Amino acid sequence: MRRANLPIQSLLLALLLAIPAGRSRAANEGELPDVPRLPPAAAPQVGFEGSALVGQPSDVARALAAPLKAALDVKAAPAASAQSGEELQRALQRPLAPVDGRLPYASVRAGLGLVSLLSGAVYSQPPAGPRLLHRLIEGLPSVQTVVSDYDDTLAFTHAPLSEEAVDAILGVLRAGKSFVIASNRQARVEPGDKLPAVLESLKPLRERLSELTDEQVRRLVVVTDGGGEIDRFDRSGEPRSVYEELAFTPQQKEAIERAGGVVVSRLKRLGAELNAPPRLADYNYSLVFKVGTPPDVVQKAAAMEQRLLEQQGLRFEVEARMAKDPRNPPYTTLRKNNKGLAVQMALGMLAAEGAVARGRRVLVLGDSFYKPRAAARLRWAFPILDRWARRLSGQPLPPIGNESDRKMALGVPRARVVSVALTADPRSNALVAGLSGVENADLQRVPQSGDWARFAETVKVSRYGPATALRLLRAVGSESARKTGGFWGRLARVLLTLALLLGAAVVLALLLGAASHWFGLGGAGASLPPFNQWPFWL
Repeated sequence: MRRANLPIQSLLLALLLAIPAGRSRAANEGELPDVPRLPPAAAPQVGFEGSALVGQPSDVARALAAPLKAALDVKAAPAASAQSGEELQRALQRPLAPVDGRLPYASVRAGLGLVSLLSGAVYSQPPAGPRLLHRLIEGLPSVQTVVSDYDDTLAFTHAPLSEEAVDAILGVLRAGKSFVIASNRQARVEPGDKLPAVLESLKPLRERLSELTDEQVRRLVVVTDGGGEIDRFDRSGEPRSVYEELAFTPQQKEAIERAGGVVVSRLKRLGAELNAPPRLADYNYSLVFKVGTPPDVVQKAAAMEQRLLEQQGLRFEVEARMAKDPRNPPYTTLRKNNKGLAVQMALGMLAAEGAVARGRRVLVLGDSFYKPRAAARLRWAFPILDRWARRLSGQPLPPIGNESDRKMALGVPRARVVSVALTADPRSNALVAGLSGVENADLQRVPQSGDWARFAETVKVSRYGPATALRLLRAVGSESARKTGGFWGRLARVLLTLALLLGAAVVLALLLGAASHWFGLGGAGASLPPFNQWPFWL
């Protein structure tokens, strides 16, 4: 059966199944160990707090934060349950089937969105085909601002920028366009840190900023600590902090450590063990588990910590993460801030200086646009919906995901959003371009087990993310491509639209005339006038 026809059949099936149904608890929630009730924190969390912008009044930060607060300050949604090992194994052995063409891709997205609306289950949008990707690249010269994640998008995780990536970013800046880099990593290395800070990874780019003019350098903005700090640069490459988020209050730190302590004390019941002591920083808190800890155990620990925080009046979202490389440990993390809020602030700064920083003139790149969710409604009919959703998505429902870049895209409404990985939430407008420039034969996935981390290692998603991002960035800064999509392209689209409207008017007039003749709508004896008496526009 052709994939393009599946959404239509899914719609008919959904209409038959769409009966009222209450929400159910998450699958893993009922299996948690006994969670004691904790007293409310002394200072309840009120969402995103106003923070001081260096050189700007603090009410500017609050004004920029307002549109995002309602979208981001929400409780965590139920997480997905892992499929069985054999079931996941069979699904992973099937090669990915890209969907080509705008209409088929939109139809698949609509079908998956309908499944999510009815059942609450979220399956990934499939990759786009070569024709759809080529159409995307043709339109990139009109982009005036790029917002990009760093790890597994511009470069491999924790790796410095490659020479090719630096050339591509400089090409965008030389074209008079803006570039915003957003990362969850901290800005600078602190004592005891083993991993490089993001400004250290950006050193190859910072060393070459002297090749740009002062105006071009001002178009580069870097967001670090998941939105905790915003930095700008001079031609020497030295960073200058222009925004700093307020850190956790002492009361919030006490409540977070209290909840984390309860989770740590109950890890043995879950069959888990920490790889390192809990880490509480200014904007985040994390629990790092031993390598090989199963995803469902990490998910249960995150759900327990989430419940304990909510008992104390804190609404920070706790997320379970599995490393893409199975040699790295899984972990749970909560963040006070969000990349989407900081990106919105960074774009506000650029817009105040005359840059184009909204709508379709902005390109958002990232690799983390998808977090699976299990069915919360219509559970009795979910096996039927699940079968259709798998055929639409072409991918299994993983146990754990990451949607930090999806939240980042919320800071840029109506932007062009591209996932350089193999997944994206179908409820967003992201286009999955992770297969760009890669032969389908290279993505034959034959994992050794049903473990999701081993699947990621087998697919080697991180290898293709930077390559795809590089191809897109070159198109944004390409001089030749910029000329082909200018005045004549817009004129052709206007003329085509006018021709379609005129054709529709002619068809409508003919139908009305025929109806008045055949059904006597014009009264007794009504008939069509001779052809030579028709209006000139017919």
